[in-house]
Amino acid sequence: MRCDLRRVWLGGKELGQRLNLTNAEREALKAWRIVPVDMTADDLAEQWKAKERERKRCKRATMGAKPRQTYEAASLSSRKPWLAEGISRRTWERRRRKAGVASVSATIVDKERNNLRHVFALYNCPTASSGNGVCVTDTPETEGQI
Repeated sequence: MRCDLRRVWLGGKELGQRLNLTNAEREALKAWRIVPVDMTADDLAEQWKAKERERKRCKRATMGAKPRQTYEAASLSSRKPWLAEGISRRTWERRRRKAGVASVSATIVDKERNNLRHVFALYNCPTASSGNGVCVTDTPETEGQI
């Protein structure tokens, strides 16, 4: 008499049903390939999207991004200093440029430089990138050069 010893691979849904695994247990065990019995496919998709949104929000925050409400509250468009002077926005911008005040694009460039400094600090890179994605350290020949 011969016994058939083939392996049977169960899918995530079948495993979840056989183990009677709830979502709380699934999360605690980090068994994300197994489908819980107490959630539908739509519930799982919504949960995954919520986690992904939170991961991306945290990543943006670590890179220095501000929440939209904070950014808009500090923006010139919301403060409207040209109204206090009783002139149009375009006239205010023209006078500002003539006076030599930094433009908005210069501010953006400064923010990008600060973000790069933050990234290089994370990777313990003492100076800026050489342009090819490799960190450059100061040597006597290149000291202070970027």
